[in-house]
Amino acid sequence: MGYAFQALFFRIGDRERIRQKIKKEYDEIEVTVHPGADYVCVDQRKPTYRRLPEAGGRKLSESFGDVILVEVSTHGNFHYEHWAEGALVRALIWAEGAAWEAEGNPEAWEQGVFPSGSPASGSEEPFIDPEAVYQVIREFHKLPPTGP
Repeated sequence: MGYAFQALFFRIGDRERIRQKIKKEYDEIEVTVHPGADYVCVDQRKPTYRRLPEAGGRKLSESFGDVILVEVSTHGNFHYEHWAEGALVRALIWAEGAAWEAEGNPEAWEQGVFPSGSPASGSEEPFIDPEAVYQVIREFHKLPPTGP
């Protein structure tokens, strides 16, 4: 049996204010605030494997600072975006049987995950286990637990 999930993380200062703001704008999704976490998790559980619209990513990161989107599935799909202060830092998308889509500068967590150090757009570098990569991202960014 497979799984797929999507989680959107916002760096938080005043946890309750951020949770209320997100809940007001996105009433249909679950907002989880974990004690001691640097991020609040908005867990949508419906992966789209599409990029955030540039205006949307910019607006969210201007409002919240750091915004991280992660989507994974056991079917070999992976989607990661990191926005900070209104600018895209890194985007990586992999779909089984397709080439990588990559934008922005490689992040330090990529070095220990990919044989090449970091995939480039158009490369067909094989992908590793999406769940294992998600755990590396979680540890690197100190994200709260979520997912399958």
